[in-house]
Amino acid sequence: MDPLTEPDDSRPWIKCFVPIDDAIFSGAGFQYGSNECYAWVIQFYRNNWGGLLSYLESLPWPRPESVQVLVRDENDDCFGVSGYLYREDRQSSETR
Repeated sequence: MDPLTEPDDSRPWIKCFVPIDDAIFSGAGFQYGSNECYAWVIQFYRNNWGGLLSYLESLPWPRPESVQVLVRDENDDCFGVSGYLYREDRQSSETR
């Protein structure tokens, strides 16, 4: 995920992911950081995140079966699970 926390003009989206780790849960704040990361978040305005799921699927995850994407539209009351990025049939949720 490290490459996704930095700007990259070659990606179709311009936003960067922010790690959410145990420093946040303990009240220490972002400035202290942590070796443990539980989630990364990103916010998009309008539907300008094309290619994101395919890009995430292409990354070399240590445990790809554990990767999930939660999506919430501005009009939704809660997040929805976009699905596991890795399935045996190798189709991502983006292509379904």
